[in-house]
Amino acid sequence: MRSLAATMDAQTSFHLLDPIISQDVGLSYKLLRLVNSGYYSLADQVKSIQQAIALIGLQQLRSWMLLLVMATADDKPHELTAVAFNGQKYAKCLARHWASNMQNPIS
Repeated sequence: MRSLAATMDAQTSFHLLDPIISQDVGLSYKLLRLVNSGYYSLADQVKSIQQAIALIGLQQLRSWMLLLVMATADDKPHELTAVAFNGQKYAKCLARHWASNMQNPIS
């Protein structure tokens, strides 16, 4: 929860998150596994938490941390995690669509 709170803080920087996430072995492992997965298709293996955070960015880290916390909560059905994940993806698509329409308004 400390890692999640630090990640959600608007004043957080990469340098502040590195030691907080590094203290949690399970979280560190999951983050490095995510960054080194085929999803990111990196040529070199990422071995440091700070490099992993820099590669995925704070916004993606926040999304991932929220999803991870929801997935590990014991008192909720697994469907809730899937619905939350899909809702997040839908909100991102709407935000991109809205931002592109604001930049190129229809005359």
